[in-house]
Amino acid sequence: MMKLEDRIDRPETKSTTVHASVEKYQSLQEISNSAETAIGADLHSICIPVPHDVPTHLRIVISSDPNADKVIGQEFPIDAGLAGRVFGSQRPEFINKASEDPQHSKLVDQAAGTKTGEGGILSYPLILNTVCLGVVQFMKHPGSSFTQEDITSVGRFADMITAELDSLNHASSGDPQ
Repeated sequence: MMKLEDRIDRPETKSTTVHASVEKYQSLQEISNSAETAIGADLHSICIPVPHDVPTHLRIVISSDPNADKVIGQEFPIDAGLAGRVFGSQRPEFINKASEDPQHSKLVDQAAGTKTGEGGILSYPLILNTVCLGVVQFMKHPGSSFTQEDITSVGRFADMITAELDSLNHASSGDPQ
């Protein structure tokens, strides 16, 4: 027969795991916010491949967009947009007028009402042991531009972002959504 203490321990254990996931998510947000500030970007997002084993889409899991609630959870085909191209090539890239890129995807802009395509976008792959865990993207308003130096600056944060994303994946793998 199960003791009352056994039933009480389970929720505490699950709560501790969920709490750890929230802390890791907040840490990931703080590191990526620092990278955004370092390169003078206006906003950023982090997307991960879904499904994990054989990805067909990228899903936004973090966004500093003012309409983040409309952005987070948005998915777009893995072969669309700069993020998809960077995910596939595993090489950072930037475009200073994203809407001129023939692969530019307008799906997120349409969902959130933002205009990231009118400005610059810098995408950086988040790679751990030759596996791309996702892509971090930084956006600047029209008239501002990214440089090769910005890629170098983001590279200083990429390992920390990747490690935190990997840690979050492990911490939340058993948690409910």
